[in-house]
Amino acid sequence: MILKRHFRRAYTCARGYYLAVSQPNPDAPRVTTRLHGVLKARFRYRIGPRYYSLYRLASVEPSRWNDYVIDNKAYGDNFRSISEERFRSIINRKSLFFAHCVHHSLPTPPVRAIIPPSNGAHTGGDGFDITGPVATNARDWLGLVQTGEGDLFIKSDDGAYGDGAFSAIRQSDRWHYCGRASSLSDLFYYVRERANRSQTCFIAQSRIHAHDELRSLMSPTAVGCVRIVTYMREGEAHLFCAEIKLTAGNGETDNFGLAANGNMVAAVDMDSGRLAVGYASRSLAWPVIQPIAEHPDTGKRIEGTRLPLWEEVKSLALQAQRSLPEVKTIGWDIAITPEGPLILEGNTTYGLASLQIAHQRGFKREMEQIFRG
Repeated sequence: MILKRHFRRAYTCARGYYLAVSQPNPDAPRVTTRLHGVLKARFRYRIGPRYYSLYRLASVEPSRWNDYVIDNKAYGDNFRSISEERFRSIINRKSLFFAHCVHHSLPTPPVRAIIPPSNGAHTGGDGFDITGPVATNARDWLGLVQTGEGDLFIKSDDGAYGDGAFSAIRQSDRWHYCGRASSLSDLFYYVRERANRSQTCFIAQSRIHAHDELRSLMSPTAVGCVRIVTYMREGEAHLFCAEIKLTAGNGETDNFGLAANGNMVAAVDMDSGRLAVGYASRSLAWPVIQPIAEHPDTGKRIEGTRLPLWEEVKSLALQAQRSLPEVKTIGWDIAITPEGPLILEGNTTYGLASLQIAHQRGFKREMEQIFRG
């Protein structure tokens, strides 16, 4: 068993190096140079083959490789060391974050219902009790959801990266979700079963839609958010950088997923709100990052598009950061909707991979300054 596990690890490692060398970007150098580059990145800069491919380092001067942040445990420890866990939990638990947004007048999609496991566990591992519209049975659920209008977006209370999230679309008296069509009561039992398996609550929010000016840059099934990073310095909230996640295909979330979900990212100019060229992988099996000039579903040009309500987005991000000064830096996911910008969630340990891909440069120096305060 141990030998089999070691063999599997060795195979995975060797396959990563093979893919990094054999699936280059169109502007990458010849294969022998790529092989030398992959080995140099690993042994001199501790950058593995996947990140070598994600950051297109074959086309980047080696003198700039050390500017890139690698999302690993040591990097995550930096976030945890600068902010107390009790304040981070307010953001990381979605039901708590919703209550925080309501208290601080931060616009966010309403929570229609919270579905705990059937054992009645309303408390997370962080010790916070869940407050809000809790539905412990189908009757509670019907009373909470039937009074609202529109479709639902359902996700785990402590989930990340869009894992396990799905939409439930109302069509007459039937709800369509995860390849199923059922009654509203059956939807409750389906969600509660998932809550039982994971032993965590699920929350049902009103499903949102993209602003009219952005619909040609999004798929019809998922709204892409602006990821805008803020930080605290000397008691003041500041903006750092921003990207937008552009959805494509039939996925239900905007997660970039290290380029494994078919979505795109584009840098946003902080002053003007204009988009740079998009980036995505031409392969879902391995990151082969390339520039994308037009949205693949609609043909809409990405570069140069100006985001609507950009000043409002920046103002909302700063307002949200000021509401939690104890958390020194936060990556906000803000959707631009017909009703205005809405905060979907905050991220206290936000990954830098998609931001660095979107901006085509590393942010290590800036992040070190943020960590130092």
